[in-house]
Amino acid sequence: MWLHMLEYFVRRYTAIYEELRGEAPDARTAYAIRLYCYGTLGMTREWLLQDDKTPAEEAVRMMFDAMPETLKRTFFKGDDASANPHGARYSDS
Repeated sequence: MWLHMLEYFVRRYTAIYEELRGEAPDARTAYAIRLYCYGTLGMTREWLLQDDKTPAEEAVRMMFDAMPETLKRTFFKGDDASANPHGARYSDS
């Protein structure tokens, strides 16, 4: 199941990147997407199975803070995307 989720999120982030940028990610960006998805999925799994102290909001904030700046600039608005995680350029709703 985790591998399926990983591939889903990699495909989803890649599709959003292509929609926002009008092109496929280069090799470095594709690697950053895959690494970020792998890491956040692994940390989410660890949080769900082992961490009963960290509030969900804090876990999400830590995952956002760990996102590579190249991805933040693509997926979030503004000159300083790291300061405004709620300024998403893309909405899945």
